[in-house]
Amino acid sequence: MRPFLLAIAFAGILSWIPAGAGSLLILSITGDSTETDSLKTVNSLYRDAIQAQYPGRILFAADSILCEDRVCALKALSDAGTDQVIHSQLRRLGTKWIFSSTLLSANGDEPFHQSLTALSIEDMDAVTRRMAGALLGRKNTEQVASLDNITQKENTQDPERRRSYFSSGGSLGYLWPVGKSFGYRVPSDTVGIYRLKTNSPLVHFTWLNTWELKKELLLVGELAVEPVEEMPVIGGDLTLDYLLDRGDFSPFFGGGIGLHYVTPDADHSPHKRNSGPTLNLDAGLMLFRTYDVRVLVRTRYRLILNTDIDNGFLADVAVTYKMKAVKEQADEDVNQELKIAGYSALGLLALVLLVALAN
Repeated sequence: MRPFLLAIAFAGILSWIPAGAGSLLILSITGDSTETDSLKTVNSLYRDAIQAQYPGRILFAADSILCEDRVCALKALSDAGTDQVIHSQLRRLGTKWIFSSTLLSANGDEPFHQSLTALSIEDMDAVTRRMAGALLGRKNTEQVASLDNITQKENTQDPERRRSYFSSGGSLGYLWPVGKSFGYRVPSDTVGIYRLKTNSPLVHFTWLNTWELKKELLLVGELAVEPVEEMPVIGGDLTLDYLLDRGDFSPFFGGGIGLHYVTPDADHSPHKRNSGPTLNLDAGLMLFRTYDVRVLVRTRYRLILNTDIDNGFLADVAVTYKMKAVKEQADEDVNQELKIAGYSALGLLALVLLVALAN
């Protein structure tokens, strides 16, 4: 019985070892002989990128061992006695650089090949990190795209890639009141008499702007409306979220403040205050972070510090579009974002005045 238990324990330990753990031979990058300095630089960057991501043992072939085809690379793999080998090529085409790399395995797995294009040699830092992630994970280069390895070509030419830190859009969702929160009066069968309606989920609309800041912070300013039968619940919020990942699918969480006005209920006391400052906590998932069009799936708890302490839970889906391209002049980008920020501020000011008049 004991040997059987030991075998199970050993298998469990093996299951935690990374699938890619083993030994890897890295061959020097081949290319045009006239680009010796560039080859050395890219070779060094690529080796550093692989070392940072590969969990097993790495061997570096001598500079004299240069392979441009599979047969040569497999012979080097056999001579070194490693599990895998990577051979790569760097070619210059006009002003562009084309970097290609292939992963071969001793166990007979299909070769895995990927290629990336850079507009300048300075772009090779991002290219080598992205290529290393793609080859070692046997994924295409799109799947391993992140804010750390987006290339200049994608910033300026690819219409689907990230171009700006500012985006604007809208959301649609629901607000679920807690207790008697967000109750509102509706006419009853008796003329002049009203009854209180509560606990009904409210449709939730927002117009929002997002600014991606340093240190993985996302600032969201939004105007929200929840339609009801008399006057809608209206307000504005400013939220700061922390993004947990730099890839295309990034969870986030955060909180913020705002100002909201709630439709009056049956209590018409002169001391009753229907508007008030707002606190919120939220969490969610950002989809397609490195693209022009983003999707935010959000959940939120909202607490309004009015007389009734109205509070509830929200869930919505927001779609935003990045407004300006990096390839355009930086001062135009700044001016455009300042204009939109100004419009947002005017909108919030109008909301404050509306809330003040409603009370």
